[in-house]
Amino acid sequence: MIRFIFLFLLTFTSCNFLNAKTAYTSQQNNAVNIAIIDYDKIRKESVLGKSINEQAKQMMSNFNKTMSELEANLKREQAAANPKKPATREEYSESMHKFEEKQDNFVRLSRKLRSVSRNALQTAEYEFKRILKERIVQYLHATKKNVIVFEKSNVIVATNVLDITDEVLNLLNNSGETIIIQPEVKDVGF
Repeated sequence: MIRFIFLFLLTFTSCNFLNAKTAYTSQQNNAVNIAIIDYDKIRKESVLGKSINEQAKQMMSNFNKTMSELEANLKREQAAANPKKPATREEYSESMHKFEEKQDNFVRLSRKLRSVSRNALQTAEYEFKRILKERIVQYLHATKKNVIVFEKSNVIVATNVLDITDEVLNLLNNSGETIIIQPEVKDVGF
């Protein structure tokens, strides 16, 4: 009888120990890890990010060139509207009124072009973030890990062990994704 009780206790204890060990291992396998990405690094070093930066520089260069040309035209028209010897008061007043209208149109056009450019850049940035999220999910799916990802600038980390920036950067560079910044300019006649 004592042998039976001893055997029973030994079996019961072993089963509980194995169940506890299995539960602990299961928890370790399902544990959620924390990873970080350096968004700024990805934005600056990725092919897609560099493409957006180049397009933005070109767009701003074109914007500045267009505004310079429009301003030069406006100055020529101002000189023409402001002759050294005005004919009559009415003619002078009329030419100045036309010039002021053109000046107002120039200001409206400038604001509209800036707004269109800003919207195009924001759209490109939104698209970049969407593609980046897709690559992060692709990386996490491939590694089959439960991971919460934070942006590096929002977290204080003592080590880079959990930094998945380079892996995501490689996926993004190899994805072949492109973003084309296209400002939609409608009815901006001068």
